[in-house]
Amino acid sequence: MKKHKKPKKNKAMKIYKAIIKSFIIFEVAEYELDILENGEKHKTLGKWGSNMLSVSLTLFLTWLTSEFANEFLRLIFLLLWFTGIFLGIVLILISRRDKKSSKTILNQIRQRHIANKNVRF
Repeated sequence: MKKHKKPKKNKAMKIYKAIIKSFIIFEVAEYELDILENGEKHKTLGKWGSNMLSVSLTLFLTWLTSEFANEFLRLIFLLLWFTGIFLGIVLILISRRDKKSSKTILNQIRQRHIANKNVRF
């Protein structure tokens, strides 16, 4: 194992200077940050929802075209099909709701800046 070198304490920090014409600060509340943090979950939920619908369609087509040895196995396929459709629809609806809430929060934050655009300091 290699030993890590300790940084030198006397080394000067580099400072870069530049002219900034404008600097915009958006006020964001804590609950808005929480919603934005969870905003990416809607993509994952949407993908899981579409996958569940795809699997349930496959199960349904298998149920239609297969001959089952007993009715219990046929009932299991039907139960899995109903469960897949239900979960797929629920996950897609949750995904769309979360996507709309993220967009709403972003629009609210942007509107704060537009409303205060004429204010000069």
